[in-house]
Amino acid sequence: MRADETSRMGGICKIGRLSREIVYSKDRILYPMKRKGPKGTYDFERTTWDEAYETIETILHAIKDESGPEATAIYTGSGK
Repeated sequence: MRADETSRMGGICKIGRLSREIVYSKDRILYPMKRKGPKGTYDFERTTWDEAYETIETILHAIKDESGPEATAIYTGSGK
């Protein structure tokens, strides 16, 4: 049975139908990756969680120092 056949309303959006790939895809990323080459080349190397968090923290602090704390935000939800 397909996911859209199990919905109580008779349908499910493409994002919902494909969301199980986030967890079950054989190609999903299992650890942090750091860009090696220029943007668009998909040239990455594995990095540690600590290094990944440190990189994120450094970039967010630089944005905050340059543009103020309002320059960064996390948006979630459906936009309704």
